[in-house]
Amino acid sequence: MIIQQDFLFWKLIEQFVMKHRYRLIHISPDHREVWLEPSGKGDVQLLRLKRIDVDWGNWLARDMNDAVTMFEAVRKESLKRNLNVLNVYISTYEPVDDWHIHVEKPMQQGHTTLKTIFIDLAHVHNRIVQLEEILGISLVNVEKDGQREKHDYEELHHIKQGVLNFVNQNMKQERELFEHGKPFFTKVFLLIQIFMFVVLELFGGSTNTDTLLKFGAKVNELIYAGEWWRFVTPIFLHIGFLHLLMNSFALYYIGVAVEKMYGSLRFLFIYLFAGITGTIASFVFSPAISAGASGAIFGLFGSLLLLGLLKPNLFFRTIGPNILIVIAINLSLGFAIPNIDNAGHIGGLIGGFVAALIVQLPKMSRNTFRLVGIALSVMMITSLLYYGFKLMPERDSYAAIAVSKQYLAEGEFKRANDILWQANKLEDAPPEVTFLLAVSQLELGEMEKAIPNLLHVIKTDPTYHQAYYVLSVAYHERNELHKATEAINEAIRLDPKNDVYRSFKSTLQLQ
Repeated sequence: MIIQQDFLFWKLIEQFVMKHRYRLIHISPDHREVWLEPSGKGDVQLLRLKRIDVDWGNWLARDMNDAVTMFEAVRKESLKRNLNVLNVYISTYEPVDDWHIHVEKPMQQGHTTLKTIFIDLAHVHNRIVQLEEILGISLVNVEKDGQREKHDYEELHHIKQGVLNFVNQNMKQERELFEHGKPFFTKVFLLIQIFMFVVLELFGGSTNTDTLLKFGAKVNELIYAGEWWRFVTPIFLHIGFLHLLMNSFALYYIGVAVEKMYGSLRFLFIYLFAGITGTIASFVFSPAISAGASGAIFGLFGSLLLLGLLKPNLFFRTIGPNILIVIAINLSLGFAIPNIDNAGHIGGLIGGFVAALIVQLPKMSRNTFRLVGIALSVMMITSLLYYGFKLMPERDSYAAIAVSKQYLAEGEFKRANDILWQANKLEDAPPEVTFLLAVSQLELGEMEKAIPNLLHVIKTDPTYHQAYYVLSVAYHERNELHKATEAINEAIRLDPKNDVYRSFKSTLQLQ
């Protein structure tokens, strides 16, 4: 009969592991105690199966007390808020004394709850039904197979070996998932950004604005002017040694993990796609000059979230908690600390996840997800660019200034006027918007509109010498030479070294 209960013990494990995908997380050296983690969500978070023949209830009580103490320590180490354990004993006979009082109520210690089921030879059916109800699963044929009168050790060994082989194969597949490739491009990108930092330092300094502009930092005005390559080049530039140091450490640690998981070519696509989407998001939502690999690095974090979508249990018991905490901390710091380009971080994070949907994890490819990723990438990039180039200049003063300057330089006065007219209605519009609007109006021959706007600029900012100069030109066009002279004199007073102003004054004096 002992082998009959041994058989029941292993048949239960076989059902849990091979049919219901419970994860075997512990097995004792004598193979008589097993801990299993359910694959789905439910009240029970851990299942303990123990094969032992119990004679006395006080032994049962001691073992339960030791178990709940041990599992409370496990809960604390794993940072779980609560832990519900189902404790199952499989014994040939019931204890000879009054043992039921020990298992009638769950045992509690700290935030760990231990509920016990005792399965003996005489009560297999009722206890298996109870087990099924608590776990919400069906244990097919376990009772019938477990109560067969004839078993042999060879059959028992076959079941045990089948379960252990299945577990070992799953563990091997999980290890292979995290060790698919070698970190080649991670090292390449590290060398590139270090090399570019040295170049910046040699040509004026990595914190020098002119140097950053020269080597490709993200500058909205220049992107509006047609320098689209600035969506890519900022990925490889860093502003200051601390910025480089932090991003280099982050790239090394997260880059190695991601490149091992995805392989080098997939990693290359994810890193660059996330870096570009991060820069585009920064272009749309931040007017400041920016550079750095942060968007691409956040994209690597985003790519790891795909594992949470495909294999949530594996994700949350391995890298998931740490990844989510790091993302949350970094995004919180981005919102709390000024001068951090959180728009680029969020854009990169989303871009990395979308890129991962497109390339997929090796040996886990799903065409449906790939199609979703392609659709999302097209929608994301086109919508951001449409907003940035079409809608934003009408809603953002600084974008309007950048775009209108380009249009004015190209002689597109009507297009500049349309954008500036909309932007000038914004409450936070700076004087430069009104000034440029007046310039476009002068070019369009709308003198009567331009002069009041220039006077408004001067009233708002009496030091705006360019407005005095353009006002002088406008008065000159109307043959109001006295007013033109007064305006140009004020422009020269504010900017005495300006040769253009002095030349125009000389022109006025000749008339």
